[in-house]
Amino acid sequence: MQNPHGTTDRFAARSAPLLAGVPVVVGNPTADDLAASGLKLSAAAAAVAAFAMLSSKAYAQTASDVLDVLQFAYVLENFEAEFYKSVLNAGTAVSAVQAGRFAPVRAAVMATPNGAAIIESLDQIRKHEEAHVITLRDAIQAKGGTAPVFTGDSFDFSGGRGTQTGPFVGVFTNPQVLLLASQAFEDLGVRAYKGQAGRLINDEPILETALRIHSVEARHAAKIRKVRRQFFSAPDSVRFSGTVRRREFGPPPGVTLPAEAVTALQNIYANPAPTSAGTAPEDNTIHTVNNGTADVMINVATLAGILGGPDALTEAFDEALSKEQVIPMVQPFVIPPLA
Repeated sequence: MQNPHGTTDRFAARSAPLLAGVPVVVGNPTADDLAASGLKLSAAAAAVAAFAMLSSKAYAQTASDVLDVLQFAYVLENFEAEFYKSVLNAGTAVSAVQAGRFAPVRAAVMATPNGAAIIESLDQIRKHEEAHVITLRDAIQAKGGTAPVFTGDSFDFSGGRGTQTGPFVGVFTNPQVLLLASQAFEDLGVRAYKGQAGRLINDEPILETALRIHSVEARHAAKIRKVRRQFFSAPDSVRFSGTVRRREFGPPPGVTLPAEAVTALQNIYANPAPTSAGTAPEDNTIHTVNNGTADVMINVATLAGILGGPDALTEAFDEALSKEQVIPMVQPFVIPPLA
């Protein structure tokens, strides 16, 4: 299948048989093929499935659960796709208004010594996100649901819920703020997909498709980190490996972020305090498992024999976020109300 850019879109070409439960023969793809399509379940993605199965909440899910997950993921993927389309003024049905808002930062990126390489990296991510939107739209329709149409004008990428002057308004002018926001959006997507894995455990084709997308989103997050470290002197807490170290999102050097933006980023990289619903601090060491009779929380930081200390432990896990946790984080960027 050819995408609008004339190249083979392997993810889109194989999404239909995956959703129908038909085995897909991958053949001998190159590393680039796998990175672009996400059609190889990584160890991390396999771990997500295993983690989901540990919780009692992973069982007895219904068709309505699956459709709800698909529609939730569809909003997130539209948000990311429209973000990159607007940033680059590229892709299908780009909002002229949003592309105009990002014109200053496009020029600023291109004015850097590595501007062309940065734009190329972001454009590859944009292609993936557009493919994810199509895949999820088709899955929703196959399940009898309705996939609403989103455009760039459905979103406020400053986080101002329609004012276009929110705490992340720097994305329109400052390349460092743009890349930090991109990293945060990708990390939020990774955690959101992990949080929904248990709800898909009884629908293997959809679970597999979701985990493949999850794997691609994780690669995006790693790529953005690499760009920030290589070209913009991001702090060491921004890992080349793409892993998250405790609560550190890596504030851009020399840039003062509004307090509201810092709070929003801390929310993305840290769960709220423990509640009766079972959420736990996002120090990436506390996990919910089922002991055979009930869900219990364990803190792996208290286990003996762990090499590397807290940093190693926090880099080993990206905590799941529930839909209820994600919606308040993403709603400032989405103008229509989310439910």
